[in-house]
Amino acid sequence: MSMLSSLHASDRTQTRIGRSRSVRRRAAVRLVGSVLALLLVAGCASTQVDAQWVDPQYAKQSLQGTTVLVTCDAQDTTVRLLCESRFAARLAALGAKPLSDPGLAAATPAGATPAGATPSSAALGAETNAAALRAAAKAIGARSVLQVSLRADYSAPSATPSFSFGIGGFGASGGGSRSGVGGGVGVAMPVGATSGAGMAGSSTLVDGASGRVIWSARATAPASSDMSAQVDELAAVSVNALQQAGIF
Repeated sequence: MSMLSSLHASDRTQTRIGRSRSVRRRAAVRLVGSVLALLLVAGCASTQVDAQWVDPQYAKQSLQGTTVLVTCDAQDTTVRLLCESRFAARLAALGAKPLSDPGLAAATPAGATPAGATPSSAALGAETNAAALRAAAKAIGARSVLQVSLRADYSAPSATPSFSFGIGGFGASGGGSRSGVGGGVGVAMPVGATSGAGMAGSSTLVDGASGRVIWSARATAPASSDMSAQVDELAAVSVNALQQAGIF
């Protein structure tokens, strides 16, 4: 009888161990699933337009087929030239005739304030710059001017966070009234594997003759070490916003 009782006790212990294993495994799977869902959301950072404005009086007017003066302000010459070429290519794809003026490379975009400038000198500089842009637009027969300013954005998240997880093994021992089950789940959260900063682009389209603002938008690209790709993505979403606004 004692042997039979011991066998029954062992069976009950194994059943409890099996159930405990199953519960822990299901809990581990749910945990991993939740973590993956959070990481998927975090990894969806993409280049996008954060805000834009369009003059309602220009909403019905298309500038398709017209000449557009494209000018960019960036941290260095390479990025500036990339900016002008990428924005010009996107505009050309919409049927516009983009041109850039090398003589405006040092000009300060409308709304930007040179380092060390006082309020009065900054206002004078912006007015002088606007006048120079109108003169350049008139010289090349441009109906509008697209001014773009690119700046590093250190608040932008990485588009490709890294993560890993592991589920530890399960072990059990039973005998009489004592039993034990062990297991473990390890999760490594994103640690910002992508190097580099994000990039923010402010774009303003103004009338070539009057300098009146037609459209303006701000877009951001996630952190990346590939600045060329960031510029291209900013050009894509910004010019697409122009198209969606019915301007081109």
